[in-house]
Amino acid sequence: MAGGFRPVKDLSPGRRLAVGSYAAPHEGKIFGTMEVDASAALRFLEQRRREGVRLSVTHLVVRGTALILRDVVPELNQTVRRGRLCHRPTIDIFVSVALKRGHEISGFKIERADTKSLEEIAREIKELGLRMRRGDETLGVVRAQRVLEAVPTPLLRPALQLLRFLLMDLGLNLSRLGLPGDPFGSLLVTEIGSYGLEVGYPALLPLSGASCIIAVGKIRERAVVRDGQVVARPILPLSATFDHRIADAYHAGALVRSARELLEHPERL
Repeated sequence: MAGGFRPVKDLSPGRRLAVGSYAAPHEGKIFGTMEVDASAALRFLEQRRREGVRLSVTHLVVRGTALILRDVVPELNQTVRRGRLCHRPTIDIFVSVALKRGHEISGFKIERADTKSLEEIAREIKELGLRMRRGDETLGVVRAQRVLEAVPTPLLRPALQLLRFLLMDLGLNLSRLGLPGDPFGSLLVTEIGSYGLEVGYPALLPLSGASCIIAVGKIRERAVVRDGQVVARPILPLSATFDHRIADAYHAGALVRSARELLEHPERL
């Protein structure tokens, strides 16, 4: 298939039913939340800051999810094309950023995120975010926004449906419009803690074709039990929305377990 995508063979009956039953993810979705003791992650980030490297929890989540898709649940690096599940050729993570003091949200794709270090991911997010805030039209997503702004509102929905068909079903590369093939990548990460939110279930954009979107919530001190004692710990809430055509409880559970393990032992990142 175009772009190196490979059809998935030997689907289970349940997966075939899910792919055939649900439309693009305004229908079948799975929601979930987990809480992570962020003590080790915060210590790790503080240590790196003292070494002159500025990282954030979001950088840990981006790197961690890319490794999990590579090593633990490669099934989450699939998408639906023309009614068939297909493997993506690379692991790309889309990161959302706030614009205009949080009144607008946009984002960009970190390509081959599983091959990049935390420092490389942090540097790329910073550089792309600055270019986006400046309205740099050499950045594809900025050009795409300009094109969509010119579409009359009554025609926007059919225009987006056409775009999804061209991009995700046919696998076309519309780089001239700022939309390369598979513009949103494998999985999306959005940081909602800066808005004061701990938990949220963002909608999966039908255009994206991504298997999952993860919301990184605000860290708060919580009372937890450790070794039979009630103690205060910084707790990081993570929420997720999954496309049920691609993921079920097994995949969600594997992602959760692996993400908690990596975030509670960030040196492994």
